[in-house]
Amino acid sequence: MDKTNKVMKLVAGMKSEELFELNRMVVNRINSMRRLENSYAAMNFTPGEQVSFIDRRGFKQVGKVTKVNRSTVEVMIGLTHWKISPSLLSSVK
Repeated sequence: MDKTNKVMKLVAGMKSEELFELNRMVVNRINSMRRLENSYAAMNFTPGEQVSFIDRRGFKQVGKVTKVNRSTVEVMIGLTHWKISPSLLSSVK
C-alpha cells in the first residue's frame, strides 16, 4: 500500500479538530519547502546578470539583477525595479 492510501485511511477517521491541526501542519511544511527552494534558486543569480521572466500579462521581460535577497531577486528593467521570486527567473545567455 502506498503512502497516499495510508494517509487517506488515517484522515477518514479523524475528527474535525484533528483535521484542522493536520491542515496547519501541511501548510507550514509546504511553506517551509517553498522558502528553502527559493533560497536555493536565489543562489543561482548574481548582481549584473541578465535574466528574463514572464510578467502577469504574459509578456516576456528582460532585465539585470540588481540585488539577491533571501526570498526575492531584484531586477531592473528600464527605470523600474521588480522584486521577483527566483523560481520565476531564467538566465539569459
